[in-house]
Amino acid sequence: MISNSFGLGIVFVYDTPKHQCFIPPSNLTQEWLQAVIPVSVVNSVEERSRCSRYRLDVVMNLSAQGSAPDDMNLTELQQEPCVDGWSYSKDIYQSTIVTEFDLVCNDQWKQPFTSTIYFIGVFVGSFIFGQVSDRFGRKPVLFTTMALQALFMFFQAFSTSWAMFAVLMLFTGAGNMANFGAAFVAALRWLSITLEMIGKFCIVGTTNFLFAYTAEVFPTVLRNTASGVCSTWARIGSCIAPFIIQLSLYFSFLPPIVMGTLAVGSAIGALFLPETVRQPLPETIQDMQHNKRIKFPCLGRQKTSSIDHVETKL
Repeated sequence: MISNSFGLGIVFVYDTPKHQCFIPPSNLTQEWLQAVIPVSVVNSVEERSRCSRYRLDVVMNLSAQGSAPDDMNLTELQQEPCVDGWSYSKDIYQSTIVTEFDLVCNDQWKQPFTSTIYFIGVFVGSFIFGQVSDRFGRKPVLFTTMALQALFMFFQAFSTSWAMFAVLMLFTGAGNMANFGAAFVAALRWLSITLEMIGKFCIVGTTNFLFAYTAEVFPTVLRNTASGVCSTWARIGSCIAPFIIQLSLYFSFLPPIVMGTLAVGSAIGALFLPETVRQPLPETIQDMQHNKRIKFPCLGRQKTSSIDHVETKL
């Protein structure tokens, strides 16, 4: 649980504090220091620009001439991007990767893409290490990937550029999924997943339920591999999810509409999944054929499968 807590840390590491163009030390009056950042009205609220300022050389000349901001129409002044960088609010966080690498304005796309890179790593880890665990054992893979993940996270703290941070993020994601999958299946084999469920219950309870269910459906001979393949497909959605949040820039309700539609579709699809409650874990592929679909009284009496019918006759 400790090694996989990085998924929660992303929420804090990627936070974007309030920011505006940095104004280097100059002889500007206090009035001009307040007026050099353009103000616009967004949703009936005045907001200072985060990505532009009035041309500093023009403002400095006006200030030197004794002109006051109230004596002119500031909207007529030329604007320029934040050529001297940004200043960030430290009311909540002292620093994040956004403030360290200036992932704002023209580089704002790097924020969700960093999360996507992480989940690409999870994608790769799901696909590769599931098979590796089945072949070499879960314990060796678990402790090896935990060590590698800790090493990559350590180096991330000393990243000197966003590109370096992103590459290390890729390996961190791969290690995260590798040790999580190995630990989960190993816990299932020990017939105890209590600690895992307690640790994740309040945050990703549904995800853990799917992991448990997936492991119960597939037989022992390919449980790790099958769980890894399922996780691989799930990570495709994880890679896209950060960009879905950005849809709120066009329509505020669009992200919950998209996510809600997918959730309803998944719930309907769950009606056709096999039942695993009070059923022994399948050991072979042939054992999977004895699984029955989940029964819901509200859907009426369900038909007996052809396999059950043949077994009854025999």
